[in-house]
Amino acid sequence: MKRWMAVCLLAVTLLFCGCGAKQDGARANPTAPDTTTESVRTNAPATDPTSVLTTVLTTVLTTGWTTAPMTKPTTAPTTKPTTALTTKPTTVLTTKPTTVPTTKPTTVPTTKPTTVPTKPAGETFTFTTTDMNGNPVSSADFAGAKVIMVNMWEPWCGPCVNEMPDLQQLYTKYQGQGLVILGVTTSPAADVNATVTRLGITYPIVSGNAQFNRFNTGYVPTTVFLDGEGHILSEEPYIGSNSGAAWERIILSYLQG
Repeated sequence: MKRWMAVCLLAVTLLFCGCGAKQDGARANPTAPDTTTESVRTNAPATDPTSVLTTVLTTVLTTGWTTAPMTKPTTAPTTKPTTALTTKPTTVLTTKPTTVPTTKPTTVPTTKPTTVPTKPAGETFTFTTTDMNGNPVSSADFAGAKVIMVNMWEPWCGPCVNEMPDLQQLYTKYQGQGLVILGVTTSPAADVNATVTRLGITYPIVSGNAQFNRFNTGYVPTTVFLDGEGHILSEEPYIGSNSGAAWERIILSYLQG
């Protein structure tokens, strides 16, 4: 509406301007000479402003003022981007490794294994020698014994001397059951008698002559077992000293075997 009124106002203004121009032109003297030296006459007819205004008004009245519709631009829907589901990674169960029980190793006993005889060796041993006073002693003197423990020792051997008190106790304890302990040495009689007296030994001590070399192992003490008839009961000589309890188990194995 505002635009239509503006057009009408413009047309009226042009109309009045055209009329004034005509009137001014009418007052001019057409016969007056052209004093402008640089003007150029043309044959093109002058444009009548009234005709122009008439044409504009006619066009506007006929077709009307066409207003281009101002359509809003189509707004592209801004769709929200699909949010990718961020799934949490599957947690791998980290199971603790099974703890293997660390059992302590079985402690191997450091004591010497006790050799328990199973049967007589079958061989026999007989001897003839003297005691520390020079009196004759032979294997026949012990014919009534059930078990004869022949213990080869020396006064200068510490382990030999240290186990002699235990041997004395075993001799006293089992003498009535047929046990005889026979000490065999190659040392001088004076050294032997001094040791025997100091320790209170009462079992017989004899001189180790060449006959006893049969059981020579190169070590003292060395011990073998015989029966009253001279049969060798122990399959192998016992090398080294032993505790009283250990010797007792071995002696009983022969006495009760």
